Amino acid sequence: MQADRCVCAALCAPGSVEAEVGRLQARIFEQYGLASAQALPPLVPLGFIEDELAPNPGRRSGARALLDGVQRSVRAPWQMSGGSLEWHEGYLFLTLDTGQAWTQARESLRALAHMAEPGFFPAAEGFFLGCGDAPVEQRSSMRLETPRISTSSATITLLRLSAPSGAAEFWREVYWEILEERPLRGRRET
Repeated sequence: MQADRCVCAALCAPGSVEAEVGRLQARIFEQYGLASAQALPPLVPLGFIEDELAPNPGRRSGARALLDGVQRSVRAPWQMSGGSLEWHEGYLFLTLDTGQAWTQARESLRALAHMAEPGFFPAAEGFFLGCGDAPVEQRSSMRLETPRISTSSATITLLRLSAPSGAAEFWREVYWEILEERPLRGRRET
């Protein structure tokens, strides 16, 4: 994996949940001045995969097959609901209770793709809120009301992230594009 480029597999929530998490990201920026909180849209990272597996004009079907495989690994019905703010490997997350959906999707991704970790940030069962630029003393003093979110709808997405200045401070200048996405329906047990 190049230091300034990676591909992130993530769960993306529907618009209403995305808006709630987006407002939380904006409050973090407003109250604490942490630009990394708004560098990326609301997403729940599953992990980073090697860019060679990401789609390009000649390999779009491989990305679809990858996302279809991850999608089928999750047992339906599933639900995710918001929890608390927690630090994970130096970054802030709005934790989620997904039952086993996140774990099932992550394990499937690891089985189906060549992982390229570490990526720009860790994968965890929650919305990535950035804040890697927060000094240690500020991290312990951050107090924010978390939104009450709940959904049984999401999209599995492959995003290519590019940071010209490198991964260590990707939030200073980051570009992202959606390479492929699939609804997360899950498989029903018969």
